[in-house]
Amino acid sequence: MERGDRYFYTGDMANISDFGIITAIYQDKWGSFADGKLNDGREQKRLYVSMFSKGPGQRFIPIEQYEEDRKEQTKIIREFHDRYCNA
Repeated sequence: MERGDRYFYTGDMANISDFGIITAIYQDKWGSFADGKLNDGREQKRLYVSMFSKGPGQRFIPIEQYEEDRKEQTKIIREFHDRYCNA
């Protein structure tokens, strides 16, 4: 992960999802962190770099992973549609 990398923030009950960009990467005695800025202007501070790792409940998704996941989801939906909706 580097400054300038893009990501997708999935949001939660109180925060809307959006795309963002990493604005800083740094490390201190507590760990490795990233700061980000979402497209709508919200800033996200001191995000653990590990929060961008793939896994259950992942809320910060690197853009490459997001695009790959979307392609796979779209493929599954099209296969379902072709099988059950075009009968």
